[in-house]
Amino acid sequence: MYENLSNLELMKVFESLESHTDDVVRKRIEAFIRKEKKLQGVLWEIIQLLVSIVERKDPYASYHHQEMCILACYVAEGLGMSKEQVDGVCMAGMLHDIGKINLPDELFRKVGRLSEDEQKLMNTHPQLGFEILKKIDFPGPVATIVLQHHEKMDGSGYPSGLSGDEIVPEARILCVTAAVEAMTSPRSYRPAFSISDALKEISGKNGILYDSSVVEVCKKALFRQLTPGNLISKTVSTRGAFS
Repeated sequence: MYENLSNLELMKVFESLESHTDDVVRKRIEAFIRKEKKLQGVLWEIIQLLVSIVERKDPYASYHHQEMCILACYVAEGLGMSKEQVDGVCMAGMLHDIGKINLPDELFRKVGRLSEDEQKLMNTHPQLGFEILKKIDFPGPVATIVLQHHEKMDGSGYPSGLSGDEIVPEARILCVTAAVEAMTSPRSYRPAFSISDALKEISGKNGILYDSSVVEVCKKALFRQLTPGNLISKTVSTRGAFS
């Protein structure tokens, strides 16, 4: 077909083919990106549905997951984590209490502190959450982050008593942000802590219960983004939080 063409003519044919190939590849990439974005949107809708089930079960969890998720994303970005890691932290932040779906309703309806046995049962929720999430192909180790989000740097946490580097970095973020959000939310047996009291608490356990680098970035996020009575604005974008 091309035997009688000159070198110049062959070059023009090849350039035309290359241009056509590039256009096909570009269109396929664009279609793939559109599909990925759609799938991401569906995934977030499913996550929000699961969170709403937990929040209906636990009256003190209202807005807890969204607020903790946003704060955790601030910290992950402030620590220089990759986009995939930040996405994983955000998803784990939304889903960290998903295991509570399998706990008795009575635990959440009780007025006052839980008994020792009740607290032991409540402390199974990270393992229960892991069992629910472990077979889902999330961006990053979301199930493991959920499993470890109550582990402490000194090994005093649960469910496995992990310490230091045994705890994945993303779970160390959730450990701190979950503690801050829990302290600044009211419970049936106590009023909410002030932001300053929560800061004192995590600062006092810096390097003992909580990862030092996480605490420092979390404090920076709290000082810059929080106002009393409103843990974190739900309308604020996490981009540029540490610029």
